[in-house]
Amino acid sequence: MTSWQPSWNNLNAIAAAFLESTPLAASIISVTPPGSYVATGLQLDLGTILSTAPASNVLVVAVDTLTVPAGTTRISATGVVIFARSVQVAGGGSSSLNVSDAGASLQLMTAEIIGSLSVTLGTSAAVPFVLGGVKSPQILTLDASAPMTLAIKADSVSVADIMHSPWCLLSLQLTSAIAGVLADQLGAGPNALADLMLRWVTANGAALLANQASFPALDWADIASMMASAAALLVSTQTVASGAVYVPILSTDLYQVQVNSILGLAQIYDSQIDALQSRQNVERDLAQFGATLGAINQQSAGPLLTRLQSLANETGMLEMQLLDAAVQLQQITATLPGLQQALTDAINDQFQRELVSTAISTMFTLASLYVGGAASILGDPEVLAGSSTAIMKAALEITKSIIDTASVPVQAAIADGVQAAAQAPSSTASVTALQGGQVLAASVASFGGAMNALYEVVGTAIANAPAEIVYAPDFASKLAAAPNLSSFSTGGLDPVTYWNVVVIQTEAAVQPHMDLPEVAAYLTAVKLVATYGAAVGDLQMKLLDLFTDGVSTFAQLQTVYQAKAEWGHLESMLTQQDQQLQAAIGMLQRGYLDVKRSLVSAVDNYRAAFFYQWLQHSNISVDVSMDYVVLAQQAQLSIDSLVNVLSGNPSKPLRPRQDFNGISYTVVRDDIPLFIEDNGIGQAQWSITAGDAWLSAQLGGNTALYLDEVTFILEGATQVGEVELQVATSGRYESMIENSNLRFVSQAVLMSNFYNPGTPPQFISSWKFADTAAYMMPTPYTNWTLTVQRGDWQNVTAITMTMSGKFLPNTTGKLAVAS
Repeated sequence: MTSWQPSWNNLNAIAAAFLESTPLAASIISVTPPGSYVATGLQLDLGTILSTAPASNVLVVAVDTLTVPAGTTRISATGVVIFARSVQVAGGGSSSLNVSDAGASLQLMTAEIIGSLSVTLGTSAAVPFVLGGVKSPQILTLDASAPMTLAIKADSVSVADIMHSPWCLLSLQLTSAIAGVLADQLGAGPNALADLMLRWVTANGAALLANQASFPALDWADIASMMASAAALLVSTQTVASGAVYVPILSTDLYQVQVNSILGLAQIYDSQIDALQSRQNVERDLAQFGATLGAINQQSAGPLLTRLQSLANETGMLEMQLLDAAVQLQQITATLPGLQQALTDAINDQFQRELVSTAISTMFTLASLYVGGAASILGDPEVLAGSSTAIMKAALEITKSIIDTASVPVQAAIADGVQAAAQAPSSTASVTALQGGQVLAASVASFGGAMNALYEVVGTAIANAPAEIVYAPDFASKLAAAPNLSSFSTGGLDPVTYWNVVVIQTEAAVQPHMDLPEVAAYLTAVKLVATYGAAVGDLQMKLLDLFTDGVSTFAQLQTVYQAKAEWGHLESMLTQQDQQLQAAIGMLQRGYLDVKRSLVSAVDNYRAAFFYQWLQHSNISVDVSMDYVVLAQQAQLSIDSLVNVLSGNPSKPLRPRQDFNGISYTVVRDDIPLFIEDNGIGQAQWSITAGDAWLSAQLGGNTALYLDEVTFILEGATQVGEVELQVATSGRYESMIENSNLRFVSQAVLMSNFYNPGTPPQFISSWKFADTAAYMMPTPYTNWTLTVQRGDWQNVTAITMTMSGKFLPNTTGKLAVAS
C-alpha cells in the first residue's frame, strides 16, 4: 500500500489510448456472455459504472484500481465479478455492497482493500471482506449457498481460472503499461505505486504460466513478452534504491546520432497524430495507415538495435567487473575465519567472546551471501566456488519460508534487520540483522537470476541482427523456471547501505578489545572486506539496471515490429470509421510514448556523465509529458552541453576543474601481508575511500580528484632486470566534495607495463590515462589491484602512489599541492 496518489485523469487518458488500440479490447464484446456487462479501464468508480451500465445478469469489472462509494451501494445483478489490484473506499471510509438479486454472488480478486468493505447478498447480514494475510492475489467469494461465509483462495489454479479471461488479461496489460509510465517519473511515490502494480502483474502472470496446459488457446508468446517486460520493470523499481550512479562511456558523435534518430521518430509520430486528429483526410489516412506503420517500423528498428548492441557491450564489461569484485571479496573473506578464531580465542570473558563471535559471523555470512548473489546475477552459480552456494541456498529457504507463511511481507524482515544492525552489538541484534541480510541477498539473487535468464533470451533473439531477429523468443520457459518475483523485495533499501551498517556493528563489537593485538589484524582485513563488499553491492544493482534496460528495449522492438499486423487485426474487427480512427491514434500515441521513454534514457546517460565530472546535476532533462518542440529543444541542449562537458568547458557556472600534481598515498600494512601469492605471482589489493584522512590532509579538506597519471613506487625491494606490473581499478569509484560522498560505476581501468630499472631506483612505473578530454578519468577512491607479473614483490614493504590530474576545489579549503 502507498499513500501517494497519482493524477488518475492523466493516467486514464494514456490508458484510453491503449484500450482503443489493442485487439484484446476489441474482442471483449464478442466474447462477453449474453446478458452480462464488462467494464474495463485503469481506474474506475463503481458508482459511475452502475449509473452508466445497462441492467445485466452478471456485472464484470476489470480494472487496476476501483473506487467504491462510502455508505451502501445497491447492485442489481445475479453475479458480480471484480478484478482489481486495489479496491479503495472513498475517503478511506466504510462501504457496504448490496447485491440484491435472488441467488446472487460476489467475487473479488485483489491485492489490497483500502478502507472498510463489506458485502450483503439479498437480505442476509453484511459480511466483512478482509484479506487473509499478505499473500497476493487473493480471491474473496460470497455466494447464495453460504451467504454468511467468506471463502478465500490464493492458489495458482484458482487465480489462473479467473485470470485467463480477455478482460482480466486486458486489465493486466493496462496495469503493466501504466506502471512503465510511473517508473519513468521521479520520486518515491510514483516508484512505490509502480512497484505495487508490477507485483500484481507478475503474480497473476506467474499463476497463468504455471497452468499453461489448461488454457492452450491463449497467446502465450504475447503473455510471456508482457511478463518479461513487467519483470524487468519490477526489478528496476528495486534498483532505484541504489546509491550508485552508472556512467556509460559516451562519444559526442554517437550520442548526437542516437538523439537525432530518436527525435526523427518523435517528429514522425507527432506529425502523424496531428494529421489524424485534424480529420482532414480520414479515409486516405486510414487507407494508408498500414503502410505508414511499416515505414515507422523500419525507422524505429535501427536505433533500438543500436541500443541493444551498445547494452551488450556494457553488460559484458560490467559482468567482468562484478566477477572480479566478487572473486576478490571471496578471497579476502576466506582470510577472516582464521583471524576471527584468533580474536575470539584471545577474549577471556565468555559473554564477550560469544558477543564478538556472533557479530563477526554475521558479517562473514553476509559477505558470502553477496558473493553468492553475484554468481546468481552472472547466471552461473558455480562460477564462484566455496561456501557461498550453501549459504545462499539457506538464505533462499529462509526467505521462501517467510513468503509461504504470508504473515509478514519480506520488506518487514529487511527493515527489522537493518534497524537491528544499527543498534549496539548484542546477540539478538546480530541474529535479526543476519536474517534481514539473508532476505535482502536472496531477493537480489532471485531478481538477478531471472533477469540474467531473460536478458540471455534477448541476446539470442538479436544474435543475427539485422539480417534476422526472433521477435517471439522463448521467454515463457525462462519465466516458468524463475521464482515468482512478486514475492521478493529489496525493501526499498540499497544493499550497500545494509552492508555498511553491518560492518559498523562488527567493528563496534570488537572495539572494547583494542588492547588485543589480534584486533588490529582483524580490523585491517575487515576494512578490505568492507570496500569489496560495497563494490559487489553497487555492481550488482547496476548490472541489474542494464539487464532491465535490455529487456525493456527489446519489448519496444517487438511492439514496432508487431504494429502493422496488429493494425490489420484491428481494422478487420472495427467496422466504424471513428473506431478505426481512434484505434490508429491510440497506436501512434503508444509508439510515441515508447520513443519518448527512449529519449529519456539517452538523456539520462548524458546527465550521469555530467554528474560524474562536476558532482552537480545538469539543468537539462526530458520527460514523457513534454511535447515535440520542447523535447527537441532539450535534446539539442544536451548534445551541445555534452560537447562542452567532454572538453571540460561547461556552459553553466560550475566549480572550476584545476590541474594538480604531487599528491601522494602510501599503502602499508603491519598486521597482515601486503602481497598475497597466486601461482608464484604477487598481488596487492587495497582500497582508498572517499574522505580518506591522509589525502584530505593534503587537500585542505575533502575534494574530488580525477587522475590522469599515477606513479607507483615499490618500497623496500631491490629490482634486478625487467619488471612487469599490472594495475587495475574496479570500475566502482567514489568521489567526495566536502561532506557529500558519492558512488559511481563505470569502466574499469586495466593496464600492463614493462620497465627495466637498471641500477635499481625505487621508481618502478607510471600509468597515463590517455583521455585528452579529461572525461571518465578514474578517481583514486576505488579498489586497486597491483600485480607483479615479473619482479621482486616478496620484499616490498610499502607501495607509494604519486598522483596528478584534475580536482574540484571545495569551499572550505584548497588543494595543498597544485600546478
